Amino acid sequence: MTTPVVVESAASAPSSSSTIDVAQPDSASPRTVTFKPVPANASSSSIDDVGPSRARATSTVSTASSISAPGEVSDKRRAEFVKHFAKEIDPESEDTFEVLATQSCDLQSSVLIHGRLYVTPHHVCFRSNILGIVTKKIHPLKDVTQVEKGTTAKWIQNAVYVYVEGEDKYYGYGSLADRDVMYEAIVTAWKARAPERYAAMEQKRIYGRDSVEGPGLSDDAIADSDVSLPRKPKQTSCSGEHYKEVAMDVVLPLTLDQAFQLIYRNAEFIKQFYENKQGLKNVKITDWTQGEEGEERTLTYVMTISNPIGPNESDCDGKETIVVANPDTAYEVLSETHTPGVPSGKNFAVKTRTCLTRSSLHGKPATRMYCTSQCDWSSFSMLKSTITPAVIDGQKTYYKNLVSSVREWVKTHPDDYDVDEADDGDDGDGDTIQGESTVPAKADAKIQIEERKGSSGDKTLLHHASEIPHNPVMLGITFLCGLLLFLQIDRWVTGGPPLVCICDAE
Repeated sequence: MTTPVVVESAASAPSSSSTIDVAQPDSASPRTVTFKPVPANASSSSIDDVGPSRARATSTVSTASSISAPGEVSDKRRAEFVKHFAKEIDPESEDTFEVLATQSCDLQSSVLIHGRLYVTPHHVCFRSNILGIVTKKIHPLKDVTQVEKGTTAKWIQNAVYVYVEGEDKYYGYGSLADRDVMYEAIVTAWKARAPERYAAMEQKRIYGRDSVEGPGLSDDAIADSDVSLPRKPKQTSCSGEHYKEVAMDVVLPLTLDQAFQLIYRNAEFIKQFYENKQGLKNVKITDWTQGEEGEERTLTYVMTISNPIGPNESDCDGKETIVVANPDTAYEVLSETHTPGVPSGKNFAVKTRTCLTRSSLHGKPATRMYCTSQCDWSSFSMLKSTITPAVIDGQKTYYKNLVSSVREWVKTHPDDYDVDEADDGDDGDGDTIQGESTVPAKADAKIQIEERKGSSGDKTLLHHASEIPHNPVMLGITFLCGLLLFLQIDRWVTGGPPLVCICDAE
């Protein structure tokens, strides 16, 4: 049985009232919802009493059917909202069903779900009806913990993300015709409904005030929030000089100076890492001395080799040079290692460049470690195509072990580092950047995040073809195939019998 929900216009005559049938329990009485319609002479370019002062400035806003900006929602859209959500939403006050803004959008999930997003003083609601399949999302503003602007397809700025307390993900609404208007409507209503949560978001935010994509980052919004905001940790960049392969890209929960001193100056940590974690023998490291390019030192050790062919051990010698040493911005260390005891070991050198820069993690100062590597060959070798990928994989394993050792050292020396378990950021992988994403890490598949390919195994046919000149076997096979093809074509042109003849057996 259905009972009527009477929607009355407070500023209109009784004859303008409309009745909407909404499914209710048999005992339910008619529900009356009152809202104020937009005056007929209201200007579509005026946005008053909604959003930060930046939103109150005079602007031209599209009033197409797909967009209803704050102060422009039609009576049709409001009645539509009551019809769709009066059953699920209990009226908390007279403005419960007052629609502040509405736009068509797509709910980002495993598939795009097209529908409409509504913002009221108490809720953010979404509804879709595709071939009779109805999808609804109702987010009480009092439960919202964060609101962010976002992008779809990596660069289209038309999405808004809503975090809800108790949810293991948050909701992305993309394809908004005017994302900024919808974002400001949500933030303004949320700020009025849950000011303490809004203030908490402002306090915990990592992004700087100059970021255009951070949550609630406009100067007017910050000025209106009456919140004392923490200063954003300084973030810097390196010189930009890198090698071909990325061996590691991670953010460590240490300050720049702490990370550099631990990895390159702490003799106890270095000895423990090389001998216990890497399993090296006879490790000898000289002191840092001033060289032509900067401070440098040499390393010698014996490395165990697990390959079935060749020696079981090999002497190794390396050299490290600090080419950039600026405590305010970055440290950059070049490393070159030779392993003459392995097959073709005298023909190649392993080079790495480790860049340490200032970053942030959970709102605290941190260090980004970006390591690149390559294998330089000084002469031809039949084993080049085999040794090179093995060397790169070895470098990735080396840095993964180094990051693991740094985190273990920090945990066992809590008095030396002001790091708790939450700041550690150890997700078990140690090879992905932490806290640098511009969109939510748990967003659904359609909200795309730019990812680094850190694997050298994703090779195309062109990559394999480029390796043929360095592989004698493949070079010989290619030559023979070309020769046979040439002879076959020559015999076909001259009318001679083909080299390969398929005869009918009778």
